[in-house]
Amino acid sequence: MSGKKKERISIEDLSYRLGLADEDVYEWIKRDALSMSQDHMERPTVPFDLLKQYSNSPEYIKALPRALFFENLAMGPDDPQSNQKWKEEKLQILKSCYSAIESLKNIHFNHLQSVNACGYGSNTMAAYLLFSRVISTLKMSCLCQEHDYWHWTAQLREINEGISLAEYFITEGDSPEGKESLHQWFRQNYAPRDLVCRKALSTSYAAANSDFTEENHLGLMEELYDKKSKLTHQTFRSIREITKFDVVDGKIVIGKIEYGPMGYQRKQLELAVFFRSNLITCLSAFQACFKGLPLNKSDADELVKIVKKLFDEDTEAYRKEGGKYLKP
Repeated sequence: MSGKKKERISIEDLSYRLGLADEDVYEWIKRDALSMSQDHMERPTVPFDLLKQYSNSPEYIKALPRALFFENLAMGPDDPQSNQKWKEEKLQILKSCYSAIESLKNIHFNHLQSVNACGYGSNTMAAYLLFSRVISTLKMSCLCQEHDYWHWTAQLREINEGISLAEYFITEGDSPEGKESLHQWFRQNYAPRDLVCRKALSTSYAAANSDFTEENHLGLMEELYDKKSKLTHQTFRSIREITKFDVVDGKIVIGKIEYGPMGYQRKQLELAVFFRSNLITCLSAFQACFKGLPLNKSDADELVKIVKKLFDEDTEAYRKEGGKYLKP
C-alpha cells in the first residue's frame, strides 16, 4: 500500500481480515449505529479502527466458531466423488489457460527481432524482458495448480508487479523519471517500487478514460495489490484458507493441515477461475504494451481471439454462479 494510514475499510474486507462471518460483523455495525460511506467500488465502508476494536472485543471468540463452521462447509466435502468432479472442472480451465499462455509465449517470441531493433536499454526491451518472466511465472502457476498445490498464490503478486512495471516503462519511458528508472533498471539492478508504478499508471488510465478518476484507478489497483500481498506474506488467513479447524469441548483446535497437494478441489476450482481472470488482465496489458512495435496483424488478431475466449468462459462461470464470481 501507499504507507498512508487507512481511514476507511469496506465491510467485506473487514469481515475477511477479522476472519468472521459477514452477518456477525454487519450485526455489530448496526448495533453500534456506525455511519457508513462508499469506497471507489461503491461498497459500504466503516472506520478502519474497527478492525482493532472488534478483534479485541469479547464477542470475537464467541463468533469465531460460526465462521469456522461456514469455512469448513465452503471447502466442500473431502470425498473422492465430489473432488473428482471439481478437479475435472479445474483441469478444463487450466487447459484453456495453458493454451492461452503458450500462444502468448509464441507471440512474444515472434517479436524478438523487432524488440532488438529498439535497442538495448529501451523501454520496449525492458517491458519485453519483464513479460518473459511473467509468462514463465504464469506457466509455473498453472503447473502448481495442476498438481493441487495451494500456495502458488504467492506468485500472483510477482505477476502483478511484472505487468505493472512493464506498463510503467512503456507509458513513462520518455519522461525524465521514466528515463532515470530505465537507466537504473538496466545499469544498477534497481526496480522502482510498485507504488511508483501504480501512481503513474492511475494518472495515465484516468487520462484515457474520463469515466473514472485517478483516485478511482489508484484505489482499485492498491486494493488488488494489497490482497495479492496478503497471499505472499506469511499471514494467518493465507494458511487458514486450507486448514480445517474444529471446536472440541468449547476449544478451537487444528483438525487437518495440508502439507502439499490438497484434497479440497472446490477451493482449487475457485482459484483456477480467479487465475483465469488474472490471465485476461495479463493478455490485455501485453496488447497495450506492444501495440506500438507494432504487433503484426495475425498476432494482434490472435491476442484478441484469446482474450475473447477467456472472457466468454469467465462470463459463463459468473452466470453459472448466479451473478457471483468465485474468488479465493
